[in-house]
Parts: sequence; structure tokens; C-alpha cells
Amino acid sequence: MSISFNPVSLSFIIAYYNGLTDRAYFAAYEDDTWVIRQIPAQFDAGRHIKLQVNSIGQPFFCYQEFSQGGRRDLKLTYYSLGKWYFIPLSTTGNTGYYNNIQFDQYGYPIVYTLDKENSRIRQYAWTGMQWTVQDCATDVAAQPMGLTTDFDGERVLFFFNEDTIHQSKPTEDTGNGGTGGGDDDIGTGSSGCFIATAAFGSYNAGEVRKLTSLRDGVVAASYQGSSLVNLYYSVSPCMADAIRSREAVRSLVSRILCTD
Repeated sequence: MSISFNPVSLSFIIAYYNGLTDRAYFAAYEDDTWVIRQIPAQFDAGRHIKLQVNSIGQPFFCYQEFSQGGRRDLKLTYYSLGKWYFIPLSTTGNTGYYNNIQFDQYGYPIVYTLDKENSRIRQYAWTGMQWTVQDCATDVAAQPMGLTTDFDGERVLFFFNEDTIHQSKPTEDTGNGGTGGGDDDIGTGSSGCFIATAAFGSYNAGEVRKLTSLRDGVVAASYQGSSLVNLYYSVSPCMADAIRSREAVRSLVSRILCTD
């Protein structure tokens, strides 16, 4: 079970795994009553679930999912405006144990998990454009880990190596881990800029690249700008769905975005 405080509704959200149904659920206090929702899944999903709510009230869930072939995958899911979004972070082996989630200064999620198959703790960080992966610790025992922040606001991991507790300060510099860490194939679930990608048809379009560069280099550089980016991500998936399915709307939005 995992509990997180929603700063928008000023209430707690609870996530848990039900062993009778092999599914994960979350409970939120809405309109003076508790509302329980099941997190959609095809297979046994929800073990080692961790919940964190971001600054605009979106709940993010990280958990282990059993898949065909006996794999234990790592999945990140979030709930926004009545819709579910799913991101498979790792689909390569025996991972997804003792998960933790935090958000960086831009509100992007950072996930930590224990990869039992390789005895390591991995960090998955969303940059706004892609997921990056790096190993935070190796030769790690198959025991729970802890995540906290120090007085400087830096993340600190606590974990077991044999019978000794160690600590490590993971960074967001993923130069050594790259975008796949050598063996993880990450599905992004959606592009870095939902609306622009829907309008131009591809994240690789030059217009989309220019807009995401402007967002990351200028808009998100300030506190007010990063708050605006967080608000954008809370509403843009639904808008992008509507744009993508209507050619006339796509054409209009693309012309607006191309206006200097």
C-alpha cells in the first residue's frame, strides 16, 4: 500500500494491490466520500505499487506487472482528466521491486526500482522529450530500499548490500546510462509535446522539435514557466486526441503553431 497527499484537493490518495483480484486500485476522497478505482491491466499488475501525486493533483503509480512469458515488468501509469496513460519502463526481465517515485524541479517523474535479475537499482527519468536510464547502485541485496531528500533537497537512496545498509546520491545526469541503459526498451506512451505532435503527425517533425526546444530552454527555465508546463501536461493529452482525429482541426492548429 502507498499513500500520497493531493495538494489540489487537500486530501490523501491511497493505492494498493488486491491479491484476490491480482489488480491494483486507488482510493480518493471526492465529494465527501471515498471513490475506489481499479487501475486497468491485462495481466497480474500492482505488486510493489508506489504512488506519488504531482503539484497539479495528478496521481502517478509505479508497479510491477506480470506479463506473458513469466516476465516481471516495470510500469508507470498516471490518471488525468478521467483518462489513464501507461508507460512500460522495463520489459526485459525480473524487475519492478520496491519502487519509488519523485518529481524533479520541472514536475517530471523520476522512478527508482530494484532489478533483481541484475542486482541493481535503476533510475528512470523523463526529460520532457525522452526517458533516460542509469544504474544508481549495483550488487544490491533483494531487500526494500528507501528514498528521501537531504537538507539541500538532493535525493538520497538507502539500500542493502548483503547485511550492510548503504546510501547513494543518484543524479539526473544520465550520460553513462543513455536513453535505454543498454537493455531496456522504453515506450514513451506519448511524445514530448502532445498537441504539436498531434498537429504535425510526428514528434520528429522540425516544427515540433523547435517548439519542444523553446519549451525546455525558455519556458520551463523559470518557476512560473515550469508550473505552466505542468498545467499543459494535465490538459493536453485529451486535446491532442481530439486534434489527431480531425483533419480540419489538425490543419488549423498546425497553421497557428507555425505563425511567427
